[in-house]
Amino acid sequence: MAACSSIGYPFLVQIGRIYMDMLSLYKICSEMIAAAVITQGPIATKTPLIRGMRTIKKEILKLVETFVSKSEDNQQQVMGNLIPPLFDAILGDYSKSIDLARDAEVLSVTASIITKLRELLLDLIPPILSAVFEPTLSMISKDLSEFPEHRVAFFKLIGAINECCFPALLKLPPAQFKLFVDSIVWAFKHTMRDIGETGLQICLDLLVSA
Repeated sequence: MAACSSIGYPFLVQIGRIYMDMLSLYKICSEMIAAAVITQGPIATKTPLIRGMRTIKKEILKLVETFVSKSEDNQQQVMGNLIPPLFDAILGDYSKSIDLARDAEVLSVTASIITKLRELLLDLIPPILSAVFEPTLSMISKDLSEFPEHRVAFFKLIGAINECCFPALLKLPPAQFKLFVDSIVWAFKHTMRDIGETGLQICLDLLVSA
């Protein structure tokens, strides 16, 4: 992580050597977590072994996020080589996992990638929303105090999509677009002040974009 932050995009040489193995490790950890949940129930997510596996997954996501943030003039290459296998590894896993096993870092890294690559991700917005939108919304709408990290990361993602990939929203089916708008309305009615302010800002950006 420190080397990537210091070296920047030339770290591509190193990350290129380990990238697919890293994503394979992510998938293996996901499969083992899912198997543990099936055999032990949700309490499995609290065990040291599963918590360690989740830490591995989070560190992989943080490394990718750091690298993408350093790719100033090589966005097309990053988009073509790194992003499709990343989303293949993380989006389906997030969607299929139980609430307690979902990592907020998936939302955070996706938001950061959208902010960085912008219109290059237009075609990927529908599958991103299909994988993370409704599962996360169901988590944070049940109770206004549960999953605070997911709550913040979710609206960061919504804001990034609205700001950087607005044309993709116009191509959504009416029901999905309505749900997107409803989530923004729900945000600025939120009792947490920072979430409410975020929702109002996203609403303003949406109206300006429209």
